[in-house]
Amino acid sequence: MNFYFLTRAKRSLKSAINPFKRWIHGAPNGNITRWEMEQHGLGEWMQVTREETVSRSTPTRFGDLECDITARCFPTYPETGVMRLRDAKVTGSDGWVFTNSNKWFCENTRDRNPWRWNELPRSFHKPRRLPGATLTLASDWGGNYAHFLLDCLGRYAVFLRAGFSPSDIDHIYCSKPPGEFAKNIMAAAGVPIDKVVFSDSAPMIQAEILLAPTSPAKHDAPPPWIVKFLRETLSPSVETGRRRLYVPRGGIRKVANEADLLVILARYGFECFDHRKDNPAELFSQSSIVVGPHGAGLVNALFCRPGTRLLELTPSDHCFPFYYTLAEAAGLKFAYLPGRSVGTREPGCSLSPFDFIVDPDAFGMALQSMIITEEN
Repeated sequence: MNFYFLTRAKRSLKSAINPFKRWIHGAPNGNITRWEMEQHGLGEWMQVTREETVSRSTPTRFGDLECDITARCFPTYPETGVMRLRDAKVTGSDGWVFTNSNKWFCENTRDRNPWRWNELPRSFHKPRRLPGATLTLASDWGGNYAHFLLDCLGRYAVFLRAGFSPSDIDHIYCSKPPGEFAKNIMAAAGVPIDKVVFSDSAPMIQAEILLAPTSPAKHDAPPPWIVKFLRETLSPSVETGRRRLYVPRGGIRKVANEADLLVILARYGFECFDHRKDNPAELFSQSSIVVGPHGAGLVNALFCRPGTRLLELTPSDHCFPFYYTLAEAAGLKFAYLPGRSVGTREPGCSLSPFDFIVDPDAFGMALQSMIITEEN
């Protein structure tokens, strides 16, 4: 009984405090577009690239399962640029940008629309004030390794391409890197780590001057120049490479019968990538064939040399074109083999939680086909 009344008391206190917090620190106050900010003198837009129509090749599909990996592809690469704002806020690892009147600049999200409005904070944290000029690289799902490389570091490439340099800024706000290796990649890309404020140490910042680059990878489709930036910045120069690489996935959406596939892979001389000890830039750049289930580890295929063969094992309940569009931007020869998911996600659930089963016979045939084309 005492516990019941204590819980009720805590809830009542929280309800009483929340309006006060919103009054002190503010709360989201609607959306604002780039055009509206420019019209009202709230921000200055510096264009980097124009919208560009995409021409993609048709991917090879192995197996009998119907799964069109191209169905979700968008036909254009978006316009990119840097928005310069004064006295602006950035909150959380997702990097949501707000004007000084708490208007949400939703066009700075990965998909550039307000569909994630319900995920915004109800009230703001007390911001950490950063004097001078601050660059924000924080981005939606930046805690994921694949999105950290393509979106957070992709924003850094947009910033550089706009004509800026690290000497032009005093601070950098960024999503916390997903591991020490990701942090090392960030430093190798030229980001001055001594200027970085990671989102886990400052849930919200308020910048005197904020430079907010757009994400270049709208709808999971990075343009070739972003892949080129990461590849040339981080990959060692390798003249030849004939290694065959399998990239496993742990957690959810893994291959349920992976043990069966490992037997087949060993037969063809594949080695397993271990993210805990292997150097992705070095190992992937030396590989001629890369195989793996849909997962963040496959983003390292951007380090592969053009012409490398990439086979994605795709869950039937999670058929997204992320690695198909990456392969196209990187000049890789892409193919996919759908596997049957062990369940079907609920309506409205964007990510499937189910493992999937790959037909060993279809898998063996897919490997044989890729090895024949590799040898020819």
